[in-house]
Amino acid sequence: MSNQLITNAVELMFAGMGVVFLFLLVLTTVTYILGWIAPSKEPAQRETATSTNTSDHSSIVAAIAVAVKQYRKDKGSQK
Repeated sequence: MSNQLITNAVELMFAGMGVVFLFLLVLTTVTYILGWIAPSKEPAQRETATSTNTSDHSSIVAAIAVAVKQYRKDKGSQK
């Protein structure tokens, strides 16, 4: 009884693995064929990114630099 049960289990295991293998084989084949029939369109070449806002941000950069300097000064005095 036990030997027959193990034999059936092994047969079922191999049948299941075979079905999965066949499914994956069909899936990859269909994917390859569809890629060959209808290749994806390549994205259009983008021009190099140029800044649309060319205004001068030197005042903002200066304010950030002052804030960082003040933060470091305050942090250093706490030690």
